Amino acid sequence: LTPDEFRTIFDARDAIEQQSGMQYSGNDPVKLKQKQDLENQREDEMEKALGTERYANYVLSRDPVFQQSRATAEQIGAPAEMVLPIYKINQLTAAERLRISNDPTLSADEKIDALATTQAEQQKSLEKILGPEFLRQYLQGTNAVSP
Repeated sequence: LTPDEFRTIFDARDAIEQQSGMQYSGNDPVKLKQKQDLENQREDEMEKALGTERYANYVLSRDPVFQQSRATAEQIGAPAEMVLPIYKINQLTAAERLRISNDPTLSADEKIDALATTQAEQQKSLEKILGPEFLRQYLQGTNAVSP
């Protein structure tokens, strides 16, 4: 950010965050809606100040799966353009693992099998974009545990 961009964002966010609704932590639906509206307004101000593309990058940078994908890609020396495909694969894998873990219709053994299949599919997808050498390094860097 440039100093002017920082000041613009800070001033806009500060004005919103000073409103009493931002501090609400109860469960009154009306107040929760007001808080959500203020949070949306804060994000809208960020997007206006940064522009659509930079804001999208900002949102991604807050995602823990993206952070880990980027850090691992950097650690293995993968080109920067591989970070987003790695992230997308890891994001889909994380969602699938959560779905499997929360599926009450699956037995414990079925969950283990489904999770193993999911991990194998993740590795195949990663190999397609990374190639075998980067995949080997990737798996070593993540201790063969996907995000």
